[in-house]
Amino acid sequence: MGALALFGKADSAHPRHSDEKTVLFMVHYVNGSRGYVIQQNTWIDRWGFACRYHSGEVHSAVCMSDLERPFGHFETLTKMIEDFIISGVEPFPAQRTFFTSGMINYAMESLYERKRIETTELLV
Repeated sequence: MGALALFGKADSAHPRHSDEKTVLFMVHYVNGSRGYVIQQNTWIDRWGFACRYHSGEVHSAVCMSDLERPFGHFETLTKMIEDFIISGVEPFPAQRTFFTSGMINYAMESLYERKRIETTELLV
């Protein structure tokens, strides 16, 4: 619940007590770490991520993308693509794109199939 402070919801009731559909994606990493992504439209209006290390320390983040058109966060993506085309230098490792795209795909498949999906292709 501490990670929810990023959304200004730290004092709110737990999402499980809401009547709205709540989706929680759990990621179990090879090194033993776990990550959680929660979605609930009226409670949380952005993407967020939290992870707890073996030490018990929790790190969390929220994606501060625009919520109304024009979506300014696409400007950042466009600039990164432009810099990559001009310089030939990747803005981040290709493995990160593979990993994040794969995780989103598996999360959506898991949601659709209503079951846990192993991600052996990603070694996660």
